[in-house]
Formats: sequence, structure tokens, C-alpha cells
Amino acid sequence: MKTYHFSRLNQLTFFILLIGGGLFSCSSDDSVISTIAEPTITGFSPSSGEVGGIVTISGTNFSATTSKNIVKFNGVAAVVNSASATSLSAIVPIDATTGKISVTVDGQTVTSADDFTVIGASASGPSITGFSPASGEFGTTVTITGTNFSTITSENKVKFNDMEATVSSASPTSLTVTVPDGATTGKISITVNEQTTISVADFTVTSVAITSLSITEGEIGASVIIYGANFGTDAADLTIDFNGATSTINDLTNTSITTTVPDNAMTGDVTISKGGRTIRGPVFTVTYEEDPNTVYVVGTGTLLGIRAIYWKNGVPVDFGNESYTNVANTITVDGEDVYITGSEVRNKYEYPMCWKNGEEVFLSLAVSGADVSVGSDSKATHVTVVGSDVYVSGYEPKTSTNTAHRIAKYWKNGSRITLTDGTVHAQAHCIAVVNNDVYVGGQNEFKAAYWKNGAMTVLEEAFSSVNDIVVVGNDVYVAGQDNQQRAVYWKNGTAIGLSGGIVAYAIEVSGNDVYVVGYGTDSESGNVVAKYWKNGTPVNLTDGSRPAFASDIAIVEDDIYISGSSTNNNGEEIAKYWKNGKPLNLGKNLNARSIAVIKP
Repeated sequence: MKTYHFSRLNQLTFFILLIGGGLFSCSSDDSVISTIAEPTITGFSPSSGEVGGIVTISGTNFSATTSKNIVKFNGVAAVVNSASATSLSAIVPIDATTGKISVTVDGQTVTSADDFTVIGASASGPSITGFSPASGEFGTTVTITGTNFSTITSENKVKFNDMEATVSSASPTSLTVTVPDGATTGKISITVNEQTTISVADFTVTSVAITSLSITEGEIGASVIIYGANFGTDAADLTIDFNGATSTINDLTNTSITTTVPDNAMTGDVTISKGGRTIRGPVFTVTYEEDPNTVYVVGTGTLLGIRAIYWKNGVPVDFGNESYTNVANTITVDGEDVYITGSEVRNKYEYPMCWKNGEEVFLSLAVSGADVSVGSDSKATHVTVVGSDVYVSGYEPKTSTNTAHRIAKYWKNGSRITLTDGTVHAQAHCIAVVNNDVYVGGQNEFKAAYWKNGAMTVLEEAFSSVNDIVVVGNDVYVAGQDNQQRAVYWKNGTAIGLSGGIVAYAIEVSGNDVYVVGYGTDSESGNVVAKYWKNGTPVNLTDGSRPAFASDIAIVEDDIYISGSSTNNNGEEIAKYWKNGKPLNLGKNLNARSIAVIKP
């Protein structure tokens, strides 16, 4: 420890200059004594290393501010990365040679007892003398000046705070590089021939950067804090996406964003878009509450061509012939057996299809398929199982080349039963069997209609349609669209309008309550909104920010399950279902047409 003595003659001057710093003490003696603790080095690790390596120096009385510690390797100044009162982290500098390590704090220098051994020839290594500009966004061109660079661009490894950059041109004294996406503020390093040099100054990245998330998994609606840099303070400048689903910004600072996992979110990257650039962050895993019931959902996707698919408890199950285009419409589960209806195109002819546990169930046809090149529309639309009997509704053209008139029909155990003769256009969309009576809903001459044991009842003038039918006791409930393009259901032939609805796709009766699902138009955005009606009262399932629709419903005790789809911010259709209004997303570029739920 050094001791400083001042004569009484100089006391007043030093008192005026140093009274605020408290660097001395007063006494009645003829001198003033002040002490400053010297730093000490008790050791360093490792004891040897290459240029660019990290060395930890242990000791006492270091400054906690990195810039106030001057570290030298045998007289060559080094960059100090981190500092505390008892530890320093320093980088072995270019041109360092084997020798002592010195540390200077507040003008006081201490030197290590042992030598640090520099491995390799440092004199031929690269060095950085500067770079310009000193800051910039991702994609900014930066010129780095120095010595001993390679003239071959690929032999210069440049990193911006550990993020590797692209070198576009090189000379022995200059490199031209591009700030890489994802870079953060920090040192620039250059490695040539396994020798590394690090800039003294930081390069400041001004682009948005994502460093971490407060949670990396959670349910839809969970609160998430995104940490990073350069977010700004205007939420209107930012778009936050969870794998293509845009979220709402609830709170914003320059380094953090508080948001909520959006309805359309699926497991994938969190991204932030600002100023025309999109930055990818960590993966967020969307989780869902475990359901005691078994949930089956069927739909169609376009990921691998047009293919039918169904999900069991959210897990996709592929079925059908992968060589053909196939579409699924409805699903019914009877015990352990899963029945699905739809259609399949084979060698340009379209066939109505029914699958049982993934295997084709034969459906007899009047013609051998319908020619898709002339606009055929031949489908199996709905399936129900009663005991050992399988009933399927559907339709096909009158002939393979005459598609102007379609024939409404149903199949019982594969045998074809026609409801119309092809004189006018007709389709069968749904089927129900109660007490040996067969009810089929659809359209005849573009008029909403249903058949009971082959006898037709017309519900509405053209253009209207029936999409689903349910029979409870003596009451027949039918859901569809009236001739004013409005969602409606009929009870025993009497139409009941559904507020704000365009199309009603499915209907279910539970006790005294009537549930209908479909879609309508959002009054503010004008987008299509998925919704259901309970006893005529509408309930929106989506907020209208993106188009969506609901397709089918299943009620199990007090739980309401509804299948459908919505569109994310990238315009991708998301297959999903809602349980009591809470969404569960199944997949992108897919839709969900029908749902069945089985109690344990």
C-alpha cells in the first residue's frame, strides 16, 4: 500500500480540490495522509493460450468497470470483457508474446508472478485497426481495416458478437462484410489461419433483435414477454407473429414486448417484423389442456397435394390412397370403428368414397365415376351407423359426361338407393336414421329439401339448401341457408332465422337447447366470422380479424366441441376445433370439416 504525504503549505489547495472525493484525512499533525488500495494478482487461468483466447485473472482491488482496468500481456494492451473487484476476463491480444500479465487500476500497476505463454506465432496474425460505420442495421455494409487479412474471402471468418457475417471482398488490409441477421451489439472478431483478433470497440446493431422469451411453452391466451433490443416505443411499427399468427402488443419498451399467444398460434418461431424486415426468435411450443374425451376431427389439406386427413386427439392420421386426390367431408365413430365419407379422383374420374378404419367401403354407382374434365361433382357427404347398418348420403351426375343434373341418393351397406331421377339437379348432403326411418337432407332443383323414406318435403324456394338434419322424437330439425343467403334452421318445416349468419352447416339438439354452427360477417371488419347459435343467440368463436368458419358440432354433457378453420396472418388456413370456445389448432394449409367426440 502506498502512502502519500502533503505539507501543510499544500493542504488548503488539496482540500479544495479533493474534499468531495474524501481522499485524505485531517489531523492536528503537520501532514495529511491518504491511502489508495493497490490491485493484486493472485493467479490467472489458463496459463497458456492462443491469440484471441479468454484468460481469467484473479486478484483483489480491481474496478468493477471494465474500462478502468488496463490489462497487458507482456506490454501489449488487451480487451477486458468483464470485471468485478476480484476477477477480470481478458482476451489475449494480437502481437502478444510470452511474459507477465499486468493490471493497472487508478494509476497503480501490479504484475503477475508467473508468465503467460502465448501459443503460436502471433506476429503473422490478423489485427483490426478500425471499422466503418460504427453502427447499422442487419444488412449494412461494413468496411473493416487492419493487417494480415487473407485476399481469399472465404479464409476470413468475421463475426459480429459471435454471429458469422458474409465477406464480400478482401485485401490484406481491408474486408467488406455485411451485418448478419440476428447480430447483436458487441465486438467484431476476425479469424485467419486459426488466429483471431477482436476489435477494441463495439459495433452497435440498430436492428430489432430477439434474445429470449419469458416462457417458451404455454396455452393460447398465455402472456409472453419477448426480450431483445431496438424494439422502439411505437407498437404500430411492429408485427409480432407466433408461427404466422399475429399477436397483440400489450406493453412495449425498447427492450421488451409483452404479448399474448394468439388464437391461431401453432408451435414454431416467434418473429418480429419492423421496417420491412422480419427477425426470427426462439421456438414457442403451444400446449393444450388434456381432454378426458377422445376427439376425432376430419378434414382436407394441401401440403402433399389434396389429401384427406383425420386427427385423433390432435395427432394426424393419414388414410386413403396417396396416389389419388381425395377429400373428406364427415366422420362418425362407432365403438372402435372410424367411418369417413368424401370423394377421390382416379384417372380423371371422381368417385364418392366411404372409408372404414382407413379402408375403402364399396359404394355401388350408376356410372363408373364422373369425368372431372367436364366439371363433375360426385361425392359421399355424410355417414351414420345404426347397429350393423352403415348409411351414407351423397350424389353423382346423371351420366359420366352429363353433370348439369345430379342425382341425390344414399347407400345402405353399400347398396345404392336413389332419391331423384336426374330430371332436375339434386344433391343429398346429410342423413339421419331414427326408428328405421331414413331422413336425408339436401337440395332439389336448387331448393332446400329433405326426404323421409324417399318422400320429399320442400322447405324453401330456390336458391336454398339443407346442410344437416337431426331428428328428436317427432321433431325434425334442419340447418342450412335460405333463398336470401342467410343462415337458418327449420323445425318441422318452420324457418327460424339466425342473427348475423350467412350459412348454417350443422345442427345439434341437447335437451331443450338447439345449437347451430356456421359463419357470418363481422360488422366491423367485414371478414367472415366462425360462430354458433344457442337457441338463436349468436356466439362468435373468432374476432373478425381474419376469415374463419365453423363446420360441425358435438356436445358431450356440458362440453361443446365445434370444428372449423381460420386464416392466419400469412393467409394460411388453420384446421382447428374449439372446446367451449377455446381453440385447439391442428395444422396449417388444412381445414376441419367434421368432428366426433367419444366419452371414455
